[in-house]
Amino acid sequence: MSKKRRAWLLFLAEIPANRPTLRVRVWRRLRTVKAVRLSTGAFLLPEGADEREDFDWLAEEIRRGGGKAVVARVDELEGLSRARVAALRRRGRSAPARVTPPSPSPRRVDPRAFRGRVWVTRPDPKSDRLACAWLVRRYVDPKARFRFAPDPAKVPGAVAFDAPGAVFTHRGEDCTFEVLVNDFGIPGPGVALVAEVIHDIDVKDGKFARGETPGFAKLLEGLRATEKDDARRVERALPLFDWLAASTTRNG
Repeated sequence: MSKKRRAWLLFLAEIPANRPTLRVRVWRRLRTVKAVRLSTGAFLLPEGADEREDFDWLAEEIRRGGGKAVVARVDELEGLSRARVAALRRRGRSAPARVTPPSPSPRRVDPRAFRGRVWVTRPDPKSDRLACAWLVRRYVDPKARFRFAPDPAKVPGAVAFDAPGAVFTHRGEDCTFEVLVNDFGIPGPGVALVAEVIHDIDVKDGKFARGETPGFAKLLEGLRATEKDDARRVERALPLFDWLAASTTRNG
């Protein structure tokens, strides 16, 4: 029996000419995830859950910025072999020039209004969502409960996060963890360290280039590979973030 061939994800985008910062940020992200450029505004990645998430977030960011974006699944690309695509991806590993626009102003919120609530995000939580759960448990509501749904924004009465249309989600070039930190006004060097590490893991732009980031990313990958239950994964991730945050206070 022949092995089923992997499909492709096609990303089509149109960004307004008067949004140069958004254009550069999107281009930088596409380079970082090694998307292959087919033509102006058209990019390609092999199909996969992580690749789909990368494209979906970019599409959402472009739409919020007044542009248009579509992610489509295609089975075959006439005239472009898989070997050719692989070679183009390898050749595109160099990092693009760094452009850092100012982060949007935070919306100050009262933590008391979010206690005793259910927090909902997408299934299969990874770096940003796990970090958000840690932040909520440690700094907003120690008894917070977490649920997982394909469309968190449509769960009535819940606090949706890290999803399109959610109360707390990516804003500008900030990941959801950074948005939560800013909106709740959570201080401290430990939280700041976690924010920088998670930003680079999730956004993939190398903005902070912390030495801790590659190793912590591997820990989270290992957790994801070995713990398939979403709720248990969150609980097992909490001490990892505790230890990362505490590393800023070590002596000797």
